[in-house]
Amino acid sequence: MNQHLQQALTGAPVTVSLGGKEYPLDFPMEGVILYQEETGKLDRARAQGRDRLTREARKNLRSERLQILREAEKLRPEKAREWNDDDLARFGDLQDEANAVKVRLDEDAGGGDSLYDLYNWRKISAQGDPERMALALWVGLHVFQKSTPQTSTTQKPKTANPDEDDEYVETLTRRQLGKFVHLGNGGALLGAISKALAAHLIDERPGEEADPNPQPPGETEKLPAVIQGRPEPELKTAESERAS
Repeated sequence: MNQHLQQALTGAPVTVSLGGKEYPLDFPMEGVILYQEETGKLDRARAQGRDRLTREARKNLRSERLQILREAEKLRPEKAREWNDDDLARFGDLQDEANAVKVRLDEDAGGGDSLYDLYNWRKISAQGDPERMALALWVGLHVFQKSTPQTSTTQKPKTANPDEDDEYVETLTRRQLGKFVHLGNGGALLGAISKALAAHLIDERPGEEADPNPQPPGETEKLPAVIQGRPEPELKTAESERAS
């Protein structure tokens, strides 16, 4: 996609201010993979000592979650109409209930969070799961850089090869990051994470105009969730009602 078109649709590149310094925040595919790996470790650690869910229990929890989501969907206003404040508040409560059920299922599975599933965005929360929010921030701060070849004192330094793969490396360690995240900037950092994630949902198809509100590949949920903000008044129905 043309860089100018990308910026027109998603705005300028997302940055966050930490310790008085600006850092870029981005979620390329390497970040998506790393986030799923790290959240899998987090979920498995949290599930230690619990009895695994039975197949019947997993089925019941999925059914419960789907029922909650359907109840929330009924509260959406008709197209072009504004949200009623009470309905909006109830909608948020139901989304939180559905999210709690999903957390239980996901921790039991231990597979980690795919960022292609927009419901997993809702799990990134300064209030509900600050550890997960800090993890998302840490991953989003990673950058690509050329690896520096190691040479001995008897060898001539190697010339950098532009075809060599870049390394995906952390900008700050988790311990360093912990010094900069606090109660006062949690909301701003959460908003930046949401914006950086949404920037990669811009879809490019040859010969087609870019959709500023696309669905991610493989989306099977009925209610795309967001980290924060008012829900969209219109729902795009997916092919399946399966709630995973």
